[in-house]
Amino acid sequence: MVRVIGVGGVFLKSDDPAKLYEWYTEHLGIRKNDGPGVSFMTTDQPDAGYLVWSVFTSDTRYFDPANNRVHDKSYC
Repeated sequence: MVRVIGVGGVFLKSDDPAKLYEWYTEHLGIRKNDGPGVSFMTTDQPDAGYLVWSVFTSDTRYFDPANNRVHDKSYC
């Protein structure tokens, strides 16, 4: 049986990504890194993986043809 071992990433769309990042920083302490979002280590094991959380502009075409405002990338 194949089991999910983690979530690769969660991606949101926003009309104002900078403002949404500010809200997450102020209320949840999640700070954007120098890259496209935030990376969380899934365990303390260096090669175990990580979760990426990122906010894209509402008009991004990155996820086409989907038109959802929230996307996730899971892996097995």
